[in-house]
Amino acid sequence: MARLLLVEDDPDQLELRRLILEHAGHRVWTASCSQAALDAFGEARPSVVVTDLHLPRNEDGIWLIRALRRSSSEVRIVVLSGAEESLEASAARALADHYLRKPVCSQELLSLIRKLACDSIGS
Repeated sequence: MARLLLVEDDPDQLELRRLILEHAGHRVWTASCSQAALDAFGEARPSVVVTDLHLPRNEDGIWLIRALRRSSSEVRIVVLSGAEESLEASAARALADHYLRKPVCSQELLSLIRKLACDSIGS
């Protein structure tokens, strides 16, 4: 299965999604902020990153997406957000491969990750 990096500042959501993804057979690294995500990205070299748009500290989801794109043009990025449509959400849609509104159905996320991971292998 796929190597994934999951970035979420809500510890309960992070743990729940990690368990769901691991149960589906994926290898999952986690981070709760952008800097920790970049550190984990260097170690994990995931094919797919799933990140919340709103993250703590100065480096938000947009900052993280740009940093990931500089590190690898091949990584597939999925942005999750509960925010209403905004300039920030529009920017995330433009920079990421996919944008999903919270709450996210687990089956929808798993299906998308499966597709992106297969596309990544084929690239």
